[in-house]
Amino acid sequence: VKRQGVDDWTTSQVVLWLRKQGISPWNQEVYSDRVEEHGLDGQLLLAHRAKDILAVLEPDQDPSSPIAQQNLQRLEAGLGALLQSIKESPVDFWEFRLAHRRSAALLQAGLSLAPRATVFYMLINEREALFLIVGPQGLSLLAFLTLLLFPHLAVAFHIWHVTPHAPLLAWSLLCAHLLSFFAALLSTRASGSLSQVAWGAVKVDLGAMAALHASRFLLHYCPWWVVDCVLFASLALQVCLAMISSVTCRQKLEELALRVLYPARGRRFYKPSLRADKHKPLGLASKSKAARR
Repeated sequence: VKRQGVDDWTTSQVVLWLRKQGISPWNQEVYSDRVEEHGLDGQLLLAHRAKDILAVLEPDQDPSSPIAQQNLQRLEAGLGALLQSIKESPVDFWEFRLAHRRSAALLQAGLSLAPRATVFYMLINEREALFLIVGPQGLSLLAFLTLLLFPHLAVAFHIWHVTPHAPLLAWSLLCAHLLSFFAALLSTRASGSLSQVAWGAVKVDLGAMAALHASRFLLHYCPWWVVDCVLFASLALQVCLAMISSVTCRQKLEELALRVLYPARGRRFYKPSLRADKHKPLGLASKSKAARR
């Protein structure tokens, strides 16, 4: 039977787990009310130290008393065993991030900026994290083809597994990846041959793979605040790139609409450069039209 993720524990399950740690004397009614009052669920359980959890249960107890010291030792041992079980067999990406914070931050940053290269990097170095995102069955043929052709769209389908318990961030990244997908689609349409587009994508992915492997060793020796700053900067950069992509999408759609609505004489499509007359003063616009005649 698959273990339930600690991040999905309710306050009642946290009370049950605390009772099993041998905290004495145990007052079921009082402790349940205090855990419920502070909203101490599974996410907060692992985010707090043992002495902070004991302060929630017994705020008036002397921390230096023998009973408090004994309860503190038992709770620290229980939290350590729980973290060890999470490290050995995480059930979702949130638990993987608790046990491997640097690797998870690198993967989140990579999936935001270079999703296709990051997935191939995960296939080589972080298969466990990849299966936690896409499921134990792995990538289907359709998902693999979507990843090859439209990587931002493929990541958008699984964004809820990459940023669990952060709905605002998940919605922001979802919109960012969709905008990047549409911009890449329109840019590919306006680019040269398919072979040129494919070769350009291969060069970008090879560069991203090299950057991921280099960052893997650099982040290993960095303090926590540097890791968090790198992750925040990459997510912010993805949102900024998506905003730029939205402008690109609008321009490409305008050009496509002009080509369809205004065919040129003797040519297949209307030149987009002629749109500049619309923004000129009235006299200059009339002169340019007269010169063309």
